[in-house]
Order: sequence, then C-alpha cells, then structure tokens
Amino acid sequence: MEAPKRVFEKSRFSHISPTSFPIPASKQLGRTLVRAVGLDLPGLFKHPLTKMTISWIYLTITLGACVVTLARGCATELRVIAAYGVAVFVMGELEHLYSQPQDPQSQLEPMFVTVIGLSLLMRKLSLTRTGVRRRLAFIAPMVVFVVNGIVNIEAMYASQGYDSRSVEAVRKLKELFPPASTIVVSQGFEGWNTWVFVEIFDGNPSEYLARNISLASAFTNNSGISPEAAAELTKQQIENALASGKRVVAAALWTQTDRDFVNSLATLTSNKSARVYDAALRSDFRPGRMIDTPVGRFVELHSVERPTP
Repeated sequence: MEAPKRVFEKSRFSHISPTSFPIPASKQLGRTLVRAVGLDLPGLFKHPLTKMTISWIYLTITLGACVVTLARGCATELRVIAAYGVAVFVMGELEHLYSQPQDPQSQLEPMFVTVIGLSLLMRKLSLTRTGVRRRLAFIAPMVVFVVNGIVNIEAMYASQGYDSRSVEAVRKLKELFPPASTIVVSQGFEGWNTWVFVEIFDGNPSEYLARNISLASAFTNNSGISPEAAAELTKQQIENALASGKRVVAAALWTQTDRDFVNSLATLTSNKSARVYDAALRSDFRPGRMIDTPVGRFVELHSVERPTP
C-alpha cells in the first residue's frame, strides 16, 4: 500500500534559497555558508551543487565589494554601510564557529552583506561615464529580480490552501493519537509540529512538552552534552511514558534509515556524535505497528525486553 502524500513538504517558495543536501560534517561550512544567499530559479538551477556554486560566486562578489569599499577610502557614509555588512557577517561566522562548528552559519549574515555589497556595486556602476555600464547597473539586477519574483509568485500560488490542509492534517493526527493517551516522539524540527502546538495544544508549551518528546531537545537544551548522555535523557523520557501506560508513537529515527536520522541532526552535533545517539536509542526500543498519516509514517514503540543476567 502506498503511503499517503505528505502535507507538510517544504514549500516551493523556499527555492529562493539553495536546498540543503547530505554532506560530511567536515564540509558543512561550505554548504551552510551559502544556504540562504541564493539566486535560485527553479527549472533552471535544480542541482544543489549548481545552486551552491552560484551562491558562492554571488557572496564572493558582494562581500568583496564591501571590503574594497572599506579599503579604498571611499565616502564615510559608504564605508559605514560596508562596515556594517562585514561586521554582521564576521560576527555571525565567529559566533556559529564557536557554538556549533559543524554547521557554522545562520541565514542572516550573508543576507545582509550580499544586499549591501550589491547596492555598493550598483552605485559604482551608475556613476561611471560609460552609458552601457550605467544601464547595466539597473537593467541586469532588475531582470534577475523580476524573474525571481515571478518564480516566487508562482510558487506561492501553487501552495494556496496550504494552511487549511495543514490544519486538517493536524486534526487527523489528534484523532489517530489522542493527546490524553498518547505520547508523540519526533525529531522536533518538523513543520507539522508548529501546527500541533497551535491547533491541538492552543499554544500552551507546558501541555505540548508533556505529551511530545523531541529527539533534538537533548542537544538543544544541554550545551556540550555527550551523545551517550543525550541518549540516556531521551531514553528515560520514553521509558517513563511507557511505564505510565501511555501509547508511544514515533515519527522519526525508527521510521528512518540511520543515515537520514544522522543527517537530520547536522545542525546540532557532529555526524559521529549523531551516529552514537542513533545507535543507542534504536536498540533500546522495538518498533511495532506502522501508521500512515497525512504528515508521514509513524510507528508504535515498545520496550526491548533484555535477558536477566
């Protein structure tokens, strides 16, 4: 039987940013640095490597424009703007390299510096005496902006009704997994979790956390925790739920390959740490009946009976 189509797939509108794809942790900097810079026109640039290459070129040119503006002694107001872009970018990089070196990039830093760098480049071209360059400074970016805008409008139009479908899917989850008797285990970053929080638990964090277990929270709530300790924390939560007579269903890890689950933790810990965490939890609980839902597949979890020594 074919599983139902997921409701909460990534919106096509997100194509303005290069799509993430699995890659070794040692190369995370290159992947994540440009994840949100992107100039991505679906249908023309579909391969992640193409998107990443375009993003790197765009970032290099615009960041370079800011650095050149600072180095050449331009007007004070221009140097202040350039310094702002570079400072936000550098401080963001340093902060992420310190806090999560396996994924050292938020989307905000390159977005600031690229917009500022592009503005400085356009201003420089507009001041040249050559008519061709002046026209190029306005026409070329406008063509790109218009095309990207058309793509975004088309993507948003294609996703119309998404909210209604999402609410309907979450209500179906509530029917399948009544909160009073069920504990849901998820990775924690799934889009449908936001709707569950709002629609089922009325935005009450205490109620939500009491009936949902996030596999990512052991890392997000405990800086520097070892994978063994993280697994023990999560294991205890699940065992306590089972011991209380609750039905426990999982939407992650036991429904995924080990590689997929490890990759889902790339922004939280190293691949080596994630593999240890995955192996520890996977062997402690036995997956039972599978349930297909509008948001994907769930499995019931049961304790693994271990022989008495």
